[in-house]
Amino acid sequence: MTPVTLTIPEYVASSSQYESMLIKLPSVTFTDANGSATFAAETQYTLNDGTNDLALYTFDTDESNVVGSVIPSGNYSVTGIALKYNTTLEISPRAITDFEFLTGVEKLSSADQIKIYPVPASSVLNISNVKNLKSIEILDAAGIVVKTINTEAGELIQLPVNDLNKGIYMIRFNTGNVRTVKKFVKY
Repeated sequence: MTPVTLTIPEYVASSSQYESMLIKLPSVTFTDANGSATFAAETQYTLNDGTNDLALYTFDTDESNVVGSVIPSGNYSVTGIALKYNTTLEISPRAITDFEFLTGVEKLSSADQIKIYPVPASSVLNISNVKNLKSIEILDAAGIVVKTINTEAGELIQLPVNDLNKGIYMIRFNTGNVRTVKKFVKY
């Protein structure tokens, strides 16, 4: 299912048209993010696009892994169900993968694309298709390096992540003078 991409003002202006639909808000930040705060169940959080605010609501369901995850800091595209509670417009993400970190890193062709799996990961993150690899850095949602691994490229790299807390992480691949960043979720 492809979400409708809207700015916060576009959603507010035509909210009845989008109610109960899957929408995507590009380039927003979480005002409650501080690097360690986590999402609570059935709670409103504020998204901001630099000028406008919108409520994000967390449902606690068996399918959702948002509750308990670290509130991400930085610019994100957020996908979720458009809702209205009383007079408050909201968006509610389905899972932590509805938060897409905006890195500014150019998309690679599929032949050159680094593959990481499984996402979300619980104990081991498999990495393949990395050329000229020098090191790997794992950064938390606040952009702080929490782990550095010096390694060489191989067919398959198995990176232990069982010591990481649940949440969203960036993985930075250093290949000489080029750095590539990808996102993964630890659960």
